[in-house]
Amino acid sequence: MMISYNSFAQKTWEDYGFKLYSETKDSITLMGIKKADGQIVVPPRYSVIMPLAKGGYAYVANPVDKKLTDNRINKQSDDGTLQIFMGLIDSTAKVAIEPTQYNGVAYFPNDNLVIVVKGDKRGIYSLSTKRIEVPVEFDKINIYVKDLPAASVEKSKKFGIYNMDLHKLVVPCLFDESPSVQYDNWEKTDRKIIGYQVRNLNPLRSGYLDANGNVLIDMKFTAVYWEYSGTDFILGVMFNIPDKNNNYTMNYFSHYFKTNAIKISTQQYKQIGGFGADIPNALVNINGKWGLINCITEKFVIEPQFDSVKYHYRKSFVAYKNNKPSLYDFSGKEMIFDIIKECKTKDDKEYLSVCKNRRWGCLDYKLNYIIPLEYDREVIPGDQM
Repeated sequence: MMISYNSFAQKTWEDYGFKLYSETKDSITLMGIKKADGQIVVPPRYSVIMPLAKGGYAYVANPVDKKLTDNRINKQSDDGTLQIFMGLIDSTAKVAIEPTQYNGVAYFPNDNLVIVVKGDKRGIYSLSTKRIEVPVEFDKINIYVKDLPAASVEKSKKFGIYNMDLHKLVVPCLFDESPSVQYDNWEKTDRKIIGYQVRNLNPLRSGYLDANGNVLIDMKFTAVYWEYSGTDFILGVMFNIPDKNNNYTMNYFSHYFKTNAIKISTQQYKQIGGFGADIPNALVNINGKWGLINCITEKFVIEPQFDSVKYHYRKSFVAYKNNKPSLYDFSGKEMIFDIIKECKTKDDKEYLSVCKNRRWGCLDYKLNYIIPLEYDREVIPGDQM
């Protein structure tokens, strides 16, 4: 499982005051590391020492059979496994993983995590904790996102989630697709996992689990979609239930609170448009008309009356009635303008061009003014005088 280091190339061994050297004995060539003055730091004991990669580590390798020469290091055995042990050495010439037990390593510098391979099984080793964080027992592994402890794992073509903080398989390998991870806030550096959407394909069924793997929504729905408020307050979930002919006609909403309580709406909706970011209101379509409903009380904040809606960033929505647009935030408050236009800049960024009392300006979809309401003509962001 040797991977290309070219895309990661940065500082060289020479930049750290070292140089690679090799010695050949009995037709076997081994490599080591010296300081610039010739002092041996790592004696020649590796068949391969690669250039330093991003993050300050280099791959080292030895053949499983010590009698093999270096030009046979990538030869495969009869069962298809590489006859090689791989490891890592850092920029100070200290060995992080000795090439004595893993047939492959793949280093992820942003996470300080290493996918290690034994035969045809994979696990995860942490350079920070210096221990195996995910057991070497899975067919495939995918590390999701920096700073998150979740890893997608696969066994016998079924997917699950291993949580490296909890040191356990929180989502068992029972699903046809890799579970989707829901975070509280993508932009936060201390973001945390809220839950997982899980799905099987034949028949198509979806469910939802919390961060600890507890079932919140059973595997009886065709689709589960979530909208998180950005706080610990509420998680809005939309899902469909198939009818007896497996058609996806009924659309419900539910909510997951801090208490892990699920509330399924008593009303069926033709369509759900989206949830507010900081308030438990949602756009719903009933009898062909759109309105804004409070998901907890199931009472309408704005009665269904709009022909269509377009919502943005869970902060605002533009509602059309008889082709006339109105602008609202998700509390139901209307921002009054004489003219409202949904526009895009030349680089395809969306904004609202608005006019009030013959004065023009521009809003983003979080309802912040990007151009003040003070121009006597319509303006485009970046073009105002």
